[in-house]
Amino acid sequence: MEGRKRWLASMLTINLVGGCLVLASYGYMLGTYPKLQTALWGELPKSLKKMYTVSMFLAMFGYFAFTSYIVWGKAKLQGTHQTSYPWKLCYSLVLFPSALWMPLTYLVLEHPTTLLWVSIRVVLFAVGTGSFGIVVGLLRQRMREWSIGYTLALLGALAFLWQTLGLDALVWPIYFAPMLRV
Repeated sequence: MEGRKRWLASMLTINLVGGCLVLASYGYMLGTYPKLQTALWGELPKSLKKMYTVSMFLAMFGYFAFTSYIVWGKAKLQGTHQTSYPWKLCYSLVLFPSALWMPLTYLVLEHPTTLLWVSIRVVLFAVGTGSFGIVVGLLRQRMREWSIGYTLALLGALAFLWQTLGLDALVWPIYFAPMLRV
């Protein structure tokens, strides 16, 4: 049981510290640089902005669904305990790079360089990789019986993966890059 308590404490720490860093970076950047809010979209068409907005909310709710299940639910992988899967690595890849995205994006808007643009792409793919790991972890789970919690967690993780890897890492750069003269 001691291993479970240690694992739970580290997962909560990663989520609290990482989550606060993400919210602080977004809050600080948008509060300090209000024009950034419009510039962040790049040249994304209005039709895609609506889809993006819906997807962001689904991803946010999805994050809470899969995190609740992984941390407090019956997430047992391959018949073993939660601690046997690298959940902490996946969450660290999602949260800590996410806190860097907005400051890096502001920097690349002010001082466009190839190094900053590559850094943003690395950050976005790191977050997408962590999201993918979460989906894989949930899929590897052995289900003894159908569970609404598992289903919501998996659907939430897929929505989060769509947002982070699909839209953020792959689609957004297509519409943001033309703004840069790197």
